[in-house]
Amino acid sequence: MKTRKIILIAADVILLAVCIVQGILNSKDNAKTFVFTDEPDEIVIEKADESFAITKIDGNWFIGEEKYPANNGAVEVLAEAASSIRTLDKMGKLSNETIAARYELSEGKKITVTVKKDGKLLRTLAIGKESSTGTQGYASIDNGDDVYLTASSLKSTFDKSIEDLRNRTVYQFDKNDINQVSVAYTDGEFFSVGRTGDAENLVWTLSGAEGDVDAKAATDWFNSLATLSTTKWHGRNEDLGGELESQMKIYFGSKLVTVDVYVILAEEENEKDFYYANCSETPYTFEIPSYSVQKFQKSVEDITK
Repeated sequence: MKTRKIILIAADVILLAVCIVQGILNSKDNAKTFVFTDEPDEIVIEKADESFAITKIDGNWFIGEEKYPANNGAVEVLAEAASSIRTLDKMGKLSNETIAARYELSEGKKITVTVKKDGKLLRTLAIGKESSTGTQGYASIDNGDDVYLTASSLKSTFDKSIEDLRNRTVYQFDKNDINQVSVAYTDGEFFSVGRTGDAENLVWTLSGAEGDVDAKAATDWFNSLATLSTTKWHGRNEDLGGELESQMKIYFGSKLVTVDVYVILAEEENEKDFYYANCSETPYTFEIPSYSVQKFQKSVEDITK
């Protein structure tokens, strides 16, 4: 082989090696993990259509000025996601309007997230669009000018509304604490079922109607009333335009819980009636999911022999 060819081949090998090394160094420079270890007590989410703060009080999270109880698990997911963010590459500068627009990091498009602990700033995020795969995304971190490709989709994580993050539990008690349930329907039907004693010496009573209590049916009914959740919250004692259907009183030991159920009848055959309620455990009107409606519609025949 001629000396000239050997020199050219050697030069190509050296050039290739340099490119590989530079690629590795650039990859290491752009692939970072942004981490903080403090446990935050405030998360602020700002979007074009909604902005709100989530604050931790006595170990529980609350949302907005109304201090709605939050789904603690859902908020902890946000806190954890903010505390450790892995980036894969740099895509450009946020100060470049073209770059900001390309990755939806401009005003009116981006989601801004601020995370604090005792007033100390832990993290800021400007979150843009998802990648084409939907599993990654684009963001700037801690007020920096660099736009990063993130290993996860921060948009799908933080693009939440107040409704998304609210706790949907209306109340939750021990089923064994229920000792009496009374229900009055607007058609005039009324009855009250009570129980006393322990499991071996349980005594059932019925007032307002005739019959003997079916212990199993009554127990199943009481158990179903121990917990109530909603699919959607509304405003404080909001009138959604329905008609009162029933009023229920549930005694958990000495604690009385009331539930007033309203119905909006379906106008079309292929539609379903719509139910909502007010409860003494919350100032907010809430929708009753279809799977929960039946426990507020029991008749005497359902719980007697």
